[in-house]
Amino acid sequence: MKRQSIDREIDPKDIKFLVNTYQEHTLAYGKQTLTIFGEPDLEDIARVIAQYDDKDIEHLHFGAERSFACTTLDAMEEWIAVITHFLTLDYWVTLEVDVSLVNLLQESQLLPWNRFIPLLSIRIPFAYEMGYNASIKIDDVQFNHSNTGIWCHQIHDLLDYNRYTCWSDYKDDIMVTPDGKDEIK
Repeated sequence: MKRQSIDREIDPKDIKFLVNTYQEHTLAYGKQTLTIFGEPDLEDIARVIAQYDDKDIEHLHFGAERSFACTTLDAMEEWIAVITHFLTLDYWVTLEVDVSLVNLLQESQLLPWNRFIPLLSIRIPFAYEMGYNASIKIDDVQFNHSNTGIWCHQIHDLLDYNRYTCWSDYKDDIMVTPDGKDEIK
């Protein structure tokens, strides 16, 4: 998805960071946030946090725009080190991953941190059109494997407007591009 800046569309691969007020309805909702695209680099992140000191950044969102591409714990090692560093500094940290990678989170040693927010991305095209009777089932990998049971939620209930973030709510993002030019949408 391209993002609109003041005078041009910018491809997400050309954006390294966003500085914004977090719009997604998680525990970080409303927090001043640095959103990180792609592989995390500790020094770059620290530089941008210092550069935007006036924004009082208190939350970091890793893995935005499906940029978390690790499929093994070894490949995730650098991510874990950077995330843990910022958790030790009392930042709130979100890691957005595809739901198929939930086992990596469980193995990562990040889950016990109180300020760590695992954001499981579940892609459901046309969710709003599924109708009132459609449900989502949170299951286990097999019967009685790691969960105490299953949970079913009607999609209708999950689509509550109080939990909804419209695409236009991201309008105040400050895009920090690799060339260092910041652009406000």
